[in-house]
Amino acid sequence: MFAHMRGSWALRGDGRRWGFSSRHVLMSFISLLLLAYGSSIAVAARPSPWSETVKKQKKQNAEWLKRAKQKQAQDFKKAEQLFKGKDYEGAEVLYRRVLNTIYPEWTFTKAIKPAIGKTREGVELIPRNRRERIKVETSYNKKANARLEQIELIKLETKLKESISSADKLASEGKPVGAYLLYLKVAKTSLPRKLKKYHEQANNKGKKIVDDALALLKEIDGLISGGKFDDAKEKMINFDKLYGNFKESPTVLTQYREVLKNPKMAALERELHASRYLRKGLKHLEKREYAEAMKAFAFAAETYHGTPAGKEAAKKLRELHADPNVQNLLANAGAEKDCRRWLIFAENFEANGKYGDAAKLYKRIMGEYPGTSWANEAKERLKQLRTQSDE
Repeated sequence: MFAHMRGSWALRGDGRRWGFSSRHVLMSFISLLLLAYGSSIAVAARPSPWSETVKKQKKQNAEWLKRAKQKQAQDFKKAEQLFKGKDYEGAEVLYRRVLNTIYPEWTFTKAIKPAIGKTREGVELIPRNRRERIKVETSYNKKANARLEQIELIKLETKLKESISSADKLASEGKPVGAYLLYLKVAKTSLPRKLKKYHEQANNKGKKIVDDALALLKEIDGLISGGKFDDAKEKMINFDKLYGNFKESPTVLTQYREVLKNPKMAALERELHASRYLRKGLKHLEKREYAEAMKAFAFAAETYHGTPAGKEAAKKLRELHADPNVQNLLANAGAEKDCRRWLIFAENFEANGKYGDAAKLYKRIMGEYPGTSWANEAKERLKQLRTQSDE
């Protein structure tokens, strides 16, 4: 287009001058640059399409968090009041509520914001339109945890005190083995340093029970060796009643076996065994378990006849045999056990068409337990069975 360009003028194709200077070119170039820069600023200044939503959701998040913190503070205040009033169960519920205070929160995802014009590459938030449940974390969390630890200690200490108190009561009632087991349970419980004193209490009281048992065994052994069998028998029966074999204490059990090995113990051993079965029968009798009581009395009377305990067991056995009320109860108990089973068998026979077998069982009930309700029921069923057979 241009034939030649020199200085600030250029010639057109027809030889005439054309006013197109280098200054004009420079100004045009600057104008283009300014236009491009202005466009980039406009684009960069344009707000993100999600900015309003992000702003709104952030405001909501702040409001929800504020309300949750207020609720947490209120719950902690109520819990403190209950704690000071020694309502530890109610306080524990509220302290746990403090720890589990939650609030909803809108979530966002991050996206790369590209560089435009002079703006650098950056990050912008994009709403996900999804809410998460977030736990509130404030100073109340730490305070609530500390209180819960205190409550656990208080509850544990209360339980230890109750166990030791129950053990003391058993010991005072002449039940040292039961007391020893409770002391042992306390002694084996894993405790923090603040409550170690209860270990010491339980160990000392349990040791006293063991020492008392060993002292009694030593006294019994001395009486047997000295030939004082009546005194030894009394003491041995007392030991047997209080401690039994005391399997929970290996020391006592070992010493007890040593006493039994005494050469002069044989004469005393039969009476001790007879006494055990006599006491067993008396316990069943107290509970009105007559069948079990009669078995225990019979065993003591037959196996250890001639001993005072054996004679007493035989006497009790005769009394039970002579008591009509006891015999009726035993008969009814036996009748119920047998008749219930036989009636079930008879029903099965009827269901399978074996009417003859069913009739035999009904007759057996009527023959072995006449006058009982079971016999009456068997009689009615037998009538129905015959009616069905005739049809």
